[in-house]
Amino acid sequence: MSDRAKVPGRTSDATVVLFHDRDGDNLDDEDEYVSGVTVGLRDVDDEDAPLVTAVTDEQGRAVFTDQQAGLYHIEIFGPWQREEVSAAFARVHATYGEHHNTTTVGIVPGPDRPLPGEDGDSAGTALTGVSFADPSANPPAGSQDRADDVAALASTGTDAMTLVGVGAGVLLAGVATVVVTRRRANGSAA
Repeated sequence: MSDRAKVPGRTSDATVVLFHDRDGDNLDDEDEYVSGVTVGLRDVDDEDAPLVTAVTDEQGRAVFTDQQAGLYHIEIFGPWQREEVSAAFARVHATYGEHHNTTTVGIVPGPDRPLPGEDGDSAGTALTGVSFADPSANPPAGSQDRADDVAALASTGTDAMTLVGVGAGVLLAGVATVVVTRRRANGSAA
């Protein structure tokens, strides 16, 4: 079991890219992006958070603006479903760029899945306060324990390498001070 913390106010844009691998080469080729598909993001830490949706453009991109940093379950609506081996979760980093906040998902034709609350769906799945579509789904193994996870650790605005560099600089300054002090002490005693 791991504890998770949210850093309120930290947001970033996130992108989910959908492609249908028609040629089976496991690559998302330019002609395989799927447009017009509704994609949903649901916060895995807050079942009461509303489902946020976006529709993919001609490059297969569904862009979600100003998302809180954290881990989100990706949901696909319409006549498509996620490939079994494809990403089920999107991680939104508040301090990293677009590359880190882009998740590519392979999709295949599947049963038509309406948006919650549509098509006679009255099982308490309105757009706000819904539970996960697959409650047995878990985040990828080890993903909750990564140090670069903004949702798992409060952001201090720096990274480990910066702190190592500052520490090494302070240590070298201390050694230089000791050497200079000893030379002065030995020089004045002679």
